[in-house]
This record gives sequence, structure tokens and C-alpha cells, in this order.
Amino acid sequence: YGDHRDLHLSLRRQRQMCIRDSIYRLIGQAHQALGNTDAAKINLARGKRSSPALWRDPRHADKWQFLASYGGRLVHAEQLLKSGEFDEVIAVLEPMHLTNSADEAVIANLAMAYGRLDRMDKAIELIEEGFKFRPGYFRFHNVLASIYYQSGQPELALRHLAESVNTSPTQTWPYQQQATIYTNRREYDRAISAYDRAISNGVENPEVIHHQVGMIEGARERLAAAIERFQKAAARDAAYTMAYVYLSRTLAEIGRFTEAREALDWADLLRTHKPCLLYTSDAADEGLGVDLGGRRI
Repeated sequence: YGDHRDLHLSLRRQRQMCIRDSIYRLIGQAHQALGNTDAAKINLARGKRSSPALWRDPRHADKWQFLASYGGRLVHAEQLLKSGEFDEVIAVLEPMHLTNSADEAVIANLAMAYGRLDRMDKAIELIEEGFKFRPGYFRFHNVLASIYYQSGQPELALRHLAESVNTSPTQTWPYQQQATIYTNRREYDRAISAYDRAISNGVENPEVIHHQVGMIEGARERLAAAIERFQKAAARDAAYTMAYVYLSRTLAEIGRFTEAREALDWADLLRTHKPCLLYTSDAADEGLGVDLGGRRI
């Protein structure tokens, strides 16, 4: 299309036929070209998590050849691990471990799969074997930390997380795990410090971290600090509706009602969460609040 107005009208019709995040992005780009700033921002935010359209790819043959290779099987196992298919991970990695018992990635992923299946002895045995080949390897410490945390042993988890960041201080995951444990133990200053280290190290979703810290600060009635964190979360991700919701509620607590209304209106315009979450405190709290001795923001 040569004319942005024609493109805009055509895409609006297509959205009615097939609502996709990618369509929102295209509509946002058309509004941007027309100078409709607010409409562009809203649609671009709605389409932030867009996924590409799917079609038959002639390169699939190359893909299957890759999966048949050693590296391909390892990548496949890592994807299975992320999706929670732990038995499948073991089925892929055990033969690889038999042929190459010193492969650090195979050991770490295989141990993680056993740990998730509550086969702790087997998982720890694999990591101890791995330390013989690679003493102090940070990823082995991360696996042990995860296993011990899942089995209800936070002190041991913290010990291995500390070893991990001492060896490789630029990671983000260990600091997030430390923050989770400290929050559970109500050591909130330590938790926030760990979250900030994750942010400074380039954590993938800093808006989520800022939002979580905002929840902690709000529940501790440090409302100015909470507002700052919610604002940072919204600045990082314009589609993060709940950041606007909690920003609105915190602003209202200190009597800044005009700003609170503006934040809530923006959350309502985005509609990236269920509408009931914008207006029902209990629903908004569910799964997102921070429990600090009974108080929730």
C-alpha cells in the first residue's frame, strides 16, 4: 500500500477477521505514520508480544538434520527442560552422557531434570561427578541451588548461589533466586539489593523486577519508593498493565487522585489484562501481592 490511510483502514478490517498481536503492531505503525501518537502507543503496546505468522518452511529438512546432530540434541533437551518434559530430557541426554561423561551442559541439564523429578540423589551424584571435571563451575552451583530450593533447603540453596556469583558475578538468575529466598524470609532490604544486582547485570525482563520491588516497597508503606518502581516498570514496558494498576492504587493512597485516574485510564486502554483486574482489588492482588505479615498492597 502506498497510502498510510488506506493501510490503516485495511488493517482495521483484517483485525476484525483475525485478532493477532502482529496486526496490532501493524496498526500501531500505521497510526505512527499518521501522527496519531496515543493510538500508535496503545496498539504497539498491545502487539508487543507478537509472534510471526506461520507458513511451511522449506528449511525444515535442515532443521531435522540439526536436531539429529550432537549439538542439536542438546538444544532440543534444553527446550524440553524449559517446557517441563523432564522424562523426555532424560531420554535424550542419558545416551549422550554415556558417550561423553565430561560434557558440562549435558551433566547440568540432566541433573536438573532428575532434580525436577525428585530424584535428588541421582542429580547430586551427577553434579559431584561434574565438579571432578570442572571444579567450581558456576552452572553446577546453580543446578544445586535450584534442587535444594525446590526440596525446601533454602540455606543450602543460598550457599550455592553465593558460590555461583563469586565465580561468575555478571549473571542475573542467581540474584533473582537470592531475592526470592530473601523475600520469603522477610529480609526485604537484602531482597531488593539482589533484585537491583540482577537489573544492573541486564536481566531480561527488568520491568517485572521493578514491579516486584514496587510491591515490596508498597507493602512496607514506603509509597514514594513504590511509585518510583511502578513508574520504572511502566517505562520499560508500555504494555505492562499491572504496573499502571498498582501505580494508580499507590498514587491514590497518598491523595494524588488525578495522576491515579490517568494511570488507571491508561491501563484500561491497554487491555492487556482481564478488565476485572483493573477494578477489583482482591483479583488484582491474587498471585501478585507480597505478603508482609498480613499486609498486601
